[in-house]
Amino acid sequence: MSLLATADYLEGVLVLAHCLRKSGTPYPLTVLVAANLPGDVDDALTSHGIRVERVDPLPNPQGDYFPHWNHTYSKLHVFGLTQFAKIVYLDADMLVCANLDELFDRPHLSAVNSGSRLPEYADWVDMNSGLLVIEPDRAEYDRMLQTIGRLPVRDHSEQSFLHCFYPDWPTRHDLHLDHRFNMFHIHLDRYAAIHGYHTADDTDPTRSASADPTMVAVIHFIGPWKPWHRDVPSPVGVLSREPPLQRRATKLWRSRQRDASR
Repeated sequence: MSLLATADYLEGVLVLAHCLRKSGTPYPLTVLVAANLPGDVDDALTSHGIRVERVDPLPNPQGDYFPHWNHTYSKLHVFGLTQFAKIVYLDADMLVCANLDELFDRPHLSAVNSGSRLPEYADWVDMNSGLLVIEPDRAEYDRMLQTIGRLPVRDHSEQSFLHCFYPDWPTRHDLHLDHRFNMFHIHLDRYAAIHGYHTADDTDPTRSASADPTMVAVIHFIGPWKPWHRDVPSPVGVLSREPPLQRRATKLWRSRQRDASR
């Protein structure tokens, strides 16, 4: 499952769907689409075999802060979709490089403490909400909606809200997924150098993520500039100046975009 809260992320959703199909998963992709988006968005999604679930936008109680995070609270709707027994949620700016079906065997709220294995981020203890394993529960969802705007969140994001709503997550080590399931693209080269992680060779996207414990299964393009923003300068410079694995990930995403458009 994913979220499309703004039309700008449509390209990301289409590439995500393409990658999931290439992985051979039997689970269909459902996308939560904000009710204020035009109907042709639904047409674009369904023409690629994506199921659409319209949801009302959840406003950010912190107001406008960073434009690319203003709409992320709508992600919380996924916790109330009780027509699903279990959901693997992925942000639309993720590149799936392996079969992720094994995540359906993980417990509710399994996620990655992304970036914390780098020395400069060793104090990070909380989950990254880009990939979540969720068992929807209506009572829990209702409590979320009633609590929005009341918790002492540290910043503007729905992720910070989830940190407050689930304060014991850092100590629940049974919920901590390996970092290969949500690797920030800007960290790929450091994780490779320090911990031996490597990116997929793109020869068999149906292989299980657990087949190689050092293979990055999901690359997360964090930040305001995405691979589909070809005309916007990257914060780390033009593509040719990016570190090798980061550059490779961007090229792979764009290759998947070309494949998805055929």
